[in-house]
Amino acid sequence: MQIAAIHIGENNHIKNFAKEFAKKISNNSNFVTVVDGLLERPMMGGFKYVAFFIDSGKLFSKNYSKELTTFLKEVNIHNASHASLFINDRMFVDKSFLSYMRILEEGGFILHFTEILKDLKELDYILEDFKLPDKFD
Repeated sequence: MQIAAIHIGENNHIKNFAKEFAKKISNNSNFVTVVDGLLERPMMGGFKYVAFFIDSGKLFSKNYSKELTTFLKEVNIHNASHASLFINDRMFVDKSFLSYMRILEEGGFILHFTEILKDLKELDYILEDFKLPDKFD
């Protein structure tokens, strides 16, 4: 299955989360492509599942809602109906998290899994039991 791991943000933790996700999920039946959502606008019609890794921003600075909305408008992700959302932890992260969830759901995605991550160890722990949806409607 074609899977996209899209990271949006300038935080290195987010980029590392996406790369680690790709490494752990890749196998004979899954092909994972890591995409920098700030710099790249690839044709994404072939992807069945999308994992978004988005920077939650700093405490009093912007989050990446505008960049996420722009990315979704500029790429063609019509085949993917299921997605996961992972963001990095910070103080008062809930507002950014809910904003990203709303944007993805309005974009037509069914959120299969969402998580606020603290570090790579937590991501590894989550990916031990992570299962892709059985059916894609």
